[in-house]
Amino acid sequence: MMKITDEKAEDVNLSTIKVVKRDGRLVTFDDQKIYDALIKAEQKIHDQVTPLTHQKVQSIVADVNREIAERFTNNVKIYEIQNIVEHTLLSNKPKNTFITEPNVILSVVKRLILMYLSAN
Repeated sequence: MMKITDEKAEDVNLSTIKVVKRDGRLVTFDDQKIYDALIKAEQKIHDQVTPLTHQKVQSIVADVNREIAERFTNNVKIYEIQNIVEHTLLSNKPKNTFITEPNVILSVVKRLILMYLSAN
């Protein structure tokens, strides 16, 4: 799990939250998968990832972590994570200037689904 310092996210230990996969299995929440999906989307769009992009993505992941920590204490379904990521990307467009097209956002969310579905 990424080490992101945030008071609200620290109130709930995200490592105790389980993701409910579509087949019903539970896996530990791993925000690195969200980070990786966003970085892969950036690479696909611009063929490179700058240090500033890494900072922006970390900020986005922190926002996602914060919302998950505020809304969930035990289990979160994969579609709920998808919705939170998509909402975060759409609601913070100035912060997310590298991801502006709705089809790119959907691509990121789909990549996130695949990462969680393929995880053990």
